[in-house]
This record gives sequence, structure tokens and C-alpha cells, in this order.
Amino acid sequence: MMNSLYDTAHSTFESMNPPTIIGEKEFELIKVSYPEHMDEIGTLRISSWKNERGINTEFFAQEKWVDDLDKDSHHWIVIHQGHIVASARMSFHYSYHSIPYTSAAYESLFDLYGGLPIASINRLVVDPESRGHGLARLLDETRVNFAIENGARMITAQPLEGRVAALKKLDFTMIEQIVSPFQIPGREIFYMIKKLAEY
Repeated sequence: MMNSLYDTAHSTFESMNPPTIIGEKEFELIKVSYPEHMDEIGTLRISSWKNERGINTEFFAQEKWVDDLDKDSHHWIVIHQGHIVASARMSFHYSYHSIPYTSAAYESLFDLYGGLPIASINRLVVDPESRGHGLARLLDETRVNFAIENGARMITAQPLEGRVAALKKLDFTMIEQIVSPFQIPGREIFYMIKKLAEY
């Protein structure tokens, strides 16, 4: 059972699960609270993206990627041999206009799916050398469970083309393709929603 939404530990690392053994590698999933480890998370976001296709090379020339939404979000990291090799965040929203990548056109859809509060998942990154071990799936499942346990009525996501299939396996519904953010102008991005409860 994961900690409640407001149970934010003051320790440096708050272990969420026993170490996960995948193949011959041991990974530890940890929940951290802003601003702890945001420098490392921000650096990982840049290093994980900077050699990918379709990116804004000027944006990814900076040392770290941290934005205002990080302050009010929940963050998870995956540790391997003392290093952060993956991270992801989730934010809870109590107004439609605060949801990332959302337009007023979605408001009737949100009403149909159950309304507020809504959780959004984003900023999932995995270090290139640690890919292929199911870390993205681990972080996806962790965030979905956290949203369920803490009363969200739905989850929104804006995955890249390569992540759509993984979220469909977690019962996210495709809404439409949306305009790519300026950080990754050459990549396709989509809007997906997962309904969590019947209302």
C-alpha cells in the first residue's frame, strides 16, 4: 500500500517498495518531495532527451529542465547503484485550466469522465543505459495506483507516439493528437485519459 497524498516524508529518500530485481539489476523506487533532488531530476530530463530525434536542440543545451509545476507535484525516482536512472511526476488538479496541455474544448469531456479532481502524469524519463528493464511501466503503474488511492476521478497523459501502446495497456483512452510542445517540435504527441471511477 502506498503512502497517502499528504504523507510526504521529510527524509531524503522515502522508499516506496522493496528493491525490484529485473534480470541481474536491482532498482529501488523512491518517492521524493520538492525541492529534494530536483537538480538531479532536472539534469536527468536533459540527458535522457538531448540525443533524441525531433527535439529543440537549443532548449536541450541547458543543464537541467525544471518548471513551475514541479513545485506542486509528486515525484518518483528510480535508483540503481546510487544513481537516479529514471524519474516521473504526477500532479493533482482542482480546476480544469490548471491541467497541462488542456484547452477549454476538453471541459465537457472531463465532465463526462467524472470531473475534478484530475491527476496528470508527465515528465517520465529513463536514462538511455537503463531502458528495456520495465522502469517506465513501473513508474506508470505506481502513479496510476497513487491517483486511485488519493481520490482522482481520472488521469490525463500526453505521451509520445512510442508510449501510446503502453498506456493503452493500462486502460488509457486515446482522445486525439495535439500540437507538440516547443521542447520536442519534431515528435508526435497525443492526449489520453484514463477514467478511474463511476459517477
